[in-house]
Amino acid sequence: RRGAQMSTANAARSGSGDSDGSDGRGLSQKELFVHAVTTSCCAAAILSYRDEPPTGVVSWIIFILASVVANYFVQFICSAILLALYLDVFVGLPTSPVAADCADEMHAWWFPDSAQAREVASRRSCGIDHLVYICQNLDDGIKAVHRLTGVKPMVGGSHPGLGTCNALLSLGDESYLEIIAPDPAQPKPDRPRIFGLDEGLPDGRLT
Repeated sequence: RRGAQMSTANAARSGSGDSDGSDGRGLSQKELFVHAVTTSCCAAAILSYRDEPPTGVVSWIIFILASVVANYFVQFICSAILLALYLDVFVGLPTSPVAADCADEMHAWWFPDSAQAREVASRRSCGIDHLVYICQNLDDGIKAVHRLTGVKPMVGGSHPGLGTCNALLSLGDESYLEIIAPDPAQPKPDRPRIFGLDEGLPDGRLT
């Protein structure tokens, strides 16, 4: 329902890169550095327990896989212990009761520029999806908003069964203004229209 303006804004946002060099889905430079260091330490620890270094191809593959698995295991254990200590003793911040969300929150705390950190921030943020400008005539509402903002809203469409139609104006990547009015092309619905449109109230109400 957001219309072409919202699609354009989202497309432009999704096409932009991140300042940390990642594409929003890959690992950040800090994450890659930590992975490299911990994997090297795990590899050194594994070599210290072996009588001799790997010789054959299969031995090297097993050695590399073991080092990578040990890397993730060590990072998880260390992150869980240190983050629990920090949250409970020093800060007392609540974490999510959902295990998957809690894991993301732990990762976001250690790597604030990672994709998980952006997901956690989005999940915990409280934002405005859209505002509604209420009027009795859609054309009049478009002209009024155009006069007030200097930007002409785009006609959105009708809401079948509700007896209303709208126009849209982007307020950024995540929010927009919806101008809503009775739709003269639809019959009057069985129930009252939303936002008190059947009450004959003056134009310009914002909700």
